[in-house]
Amino acid sequence: MNKFLAFCVVIIVSSCNCNNGQSSKSTFEKVDIEAILSQKENLLPEMCDIVSLKDLAQIFKLDESEIIKRNTTPSESNPKQRTCFFKWEDPSYPNTAIMVQALRNPLGDEYPNYIVEIMNTKRQNGENTMNGDGPNLFSDIESMADEAIYNADIGKYFWRFSDKVLFHLAFNTNHSNSEQLEMATKLGDKMIENYLEL
Repeated sequence: MNKFLAFCVVIIVSSCNCNNGQSSKSTFEKVDIEAILSQKENLLPEMCDIVSLKDLAQIFKLDESEIIKRNTTPSESNPKQRTCFFKWEDPSYPNTAIMVQALRNPLGDEYPNYIVEIMNTKRQNGENTMNGDGPNLFSDIESMADEAIYNADIGKYFWRFSDKVLFHLAFNTNHSNSEQLEMATKLGDKMIENYLEL
């Protein structure tokens, strides 16, 4: 299994299930997310369009032409998740990419706290990597979402919208933790702004 495929497998598996001392703050104030979601016909946005190539290029200091989009959302009428990979070439780091994903609660009223519990579990129990490292605990970061958590050591970030939707951002890039956190915060703010149509 090559490195990029392994990266994809880890992302898909972990999305359905570090306290590293860094912090970051979103640039937006809190809004009534529940009210905004109640007006949406489709809770899950098209993640390949959740942020423009122009914004991505600016955040990652790239040219737009360097970024390749790959939509890996299942071809079904009401998918449980929507996923997009953004790839570019980095000679010093093969298979460079980020993944953005939106997930909905697949159990609905049967388990209304499903997404909330995902967040709590990642804080309390963390995640193990494919190498068996862990547990990697997640820390809170401020955000315009109802809550947000991250672990820069394993390059994962989550944003919760009520008990309905979860955004997931994952890095497979050659950035330091501090660089990654800054980029993730900017990208997260932009995705949330576009999703909530602010």
